[in-house]
Amino acid sequence: MDMKHPRAVRALRILIPVTILLIWGHSMVPADLSSQESSFLTDLLNRFLSACGSPILLSTFFVRKAAHFTEYAVLGAENAALRALDRRSRRIPLSCLLWVLVPVADECIQHFTPGRAMMWQDVLLDMCGYAFGFLASHVVCHAVSHGDCPHG
Repeated sequence: MDMKHPRAVRALRILIPVTILLIWGHSMVPADLSSQESSFLTDLLNRFLSACGSPILLSTFFVRKAAHFTEYAVLGAENAALRALDRRSRRIPLSCLLWVLVPVADECIQHFTPGRAMMWQDVLLDMCGYAFGFLASHVVCHAVSHGDCPHG
């Protein structure tokens, strides 16, 4: 095996499908429950911001879209880390497949979930989140592997 860190590679090969299943599983939550969850999280975040003295109030819409972006940023970061650690992962266009097919499948799942809708804008947002996570992780992995990071 041509791997720098075999345990990390094995962990990422498990973590990536688990992350996808979590994303898709969350898309199967009916709209009323998803809305309650978003409202709860929005309220929690607004209380935290208020306790910190911030005048900012987040909307449920913003929190929902930030969640889309974040879950795909995590997936992109995981895939970039796998590609950095395992040469075999670079041969397969896995990055492109994950970047496009997972968000499309995610929205298709929502199309068949009660009260939810398929939105092309969310596919684009998910793809942007994935690209951000992939590029950020790639930059960090590159800096670490080339000794460009300061050591604490």
